[in-house]
Amino acid sequence: MKKWMMAFVIFFIAFAFVGCDITTTTTTKTDATSSSSLSLTIDEEDVNQDTITSDDTVTFTVTDVSTLNELANVSGSTVTITSAGVYEITGTSDNAKIIIDASGQDVITLILNNADLTAQNGAVIEVVQADKLILTLAQDSSNVLSDTTSVDHNAVIETADDLTINGYGSLTIDANYNNAIDANDSLTIVSGNLIIEAKNNGLNVNDDLMIQSVNMSIVCGNDGIQVENLDNDTLGNLVIEGGVFSISAYGDGMYASNVIAIYSGTFTIASGVNNTNVDSVSGKGVKATNGINILGGDFTVTSKDDGFHANSDFYIQGGNLTISSSDDGIHADETLIISGGTINITKSYEGIESLNVIIQGGNISLVTSDDGINCAGGADSSSNFFDPNQITTGALLEITGGYLYINALGDGLDSNGSISMSGGTVLVSGPTSTNNGAIDFNGTFTMTGGVLVAAGSLGMAQNVSSISNQASVLINLTSAVTSSLTLKNTSGDLIVYFQPAKTYQTIVISSPMIQNGGSYSLYLGCSASGNVDTHNYSASATISGGSLYQTFTLTSAIYSLGSSGTFPRR
Repeated sequence: MKKWMMAFVIFFIAFAFVGCDITTTTTTKTDATSSSSLSLTIDEEDVNQDTITSDDTVTFTVTDVSTLNELANVSGSTVTITSAGVYEITGTSDNAKIIIDASGQDVITLILNNADLTAQNGAVIEVVQADKLILTLAQDSSNVLSDTTSVDHNAVIETADDLTINGYGSLTIDANYNNAIDANDSLTIVSGNLIIEAKNNGLNVNDDLMIQSVNMSIVCGNDGIQVENLDNDTLGNLVIEGGVFSISAYGDGMYASNVIAIYSGTFTIASGVNNTNVDSVSGKGVKATNGINILGGDFTVTSKDDGFHANSDFYIQGGNLTISSSDDGIHADETLIISGGTINITKSYEGIESLNVIIQGGNISLVTSDDGINCAGGADSSSNFFDPNQITTGALLEITGGYLYINALGDGLDSNGSISMSGGTVLVSGPTSTNNGAIDFNGTFTMTGGVLVAAGSLGMAQNVSSISNQASVLINLTSAVTSSLTLKNTSGDLIVYFQPAKTYQTIVISSPMIQNGGSYSLYLGCSASGNVDTHNYSASATISGGSLYQTFTLTSAIYSLGSSGTFPRR
């Protein structure tokens, strides 16, 4: 059988903490030191909807069912198909059933052409055996399939074998009892317009789900898309190349028991809708047991639970992610690598949480009610209150590039291990309470490059570690202020301008422009014009007004000015 290849390679995370090289292998299960590749294919017949002609036409009416060429068997309102071929399905019935029971080598194609069918006894379409069922939505057709609650069954469309959906019409599925579509093997969606309302899951797939393109709307009482295989850890993969998705789910928006890879598409996901107990029924936006790789796409996620959640590793290479979460914005149990894309977390408990967070690029904005970034590992956890200096083995925040803005009520940057920064720009509008800090680390903070401006409360203020080879200054003000801060050198050159989002009393500034032995002036309340970004930061704006707070000379590369806080680190 010819294959039309769509090469989806999922890059998971082979990282050495020095260099963070990304490699691929041919394994299908990831761990903390290996990588994963996944290649899925689409068969040629899956995309031939423009060229097929029907071998038989099955017409449903309110009172009976007829076949044009009598290749399909009719008994009452039940149609049984036992051989390979192309069957056009049309008409209306409130008591319809289509059973496919062919050989394991037969490919059956059903062309839905303005079919409006309701089943009174189980599924509308049931595949007992075949090599594959292909559902083709006829050009400009409008099709409706629905079930009732009269008997126990899995879905409106349920198949024991592979299923493909293609075509240029629409299909509405009203699943009043359970799932809309239940595929025991793999499901491939090439094209079409799907509108789904389901009592349980919208799409329920056992092996793999690959979507090339679709316009899909799902409203459901559990997961919007669920791909789960608990018997084979190489299966349970979700791969999306494109499409438009609107998902409103009581449970997870999209869930896969192995790997999720998304290349493109537009996604509007609301998860945990009306879910009052996400500890019992997960309400995450996008969740994978093994790993997630986002290479592109536009996401708007509103979640009762985590916005994005990987029980292993998570790699963001591109895309635009807007997340509003009642829990973590983005969570990975092991390692999260961000190398590109735009991430805007407008609401969260913790913005980003993972044992290891590695930021190589991208434009990131976080608004949080607790920590901005928390490197703690495993399930949701912040620092140990009773042993604040306890180091979590392997916990690391590494920043080598990108732009990161954090507006946090808890710690801004929090690592239960260490932090290293060698590039990029990091801005923190940190906590106002004394039991949190703009920067909080239990190991070391090694600063070798980039720009860091972190404003927050005085109680737990920390500067970077003395092993750093880029200079840094910690300035403790005599009282809390809300005004802008401006740092200049003695020549009047601007180093940083920043207007924090809330009250602060301490500032950490590190920049390649700050040198040991140099003299600098801190101004408060200045105005800036030109080249000021959306988070009120600039290194090149025109500065006016304000008042001089203090001029100082660094007598060491890691320098502190003013009285330090006394609140014990938690």
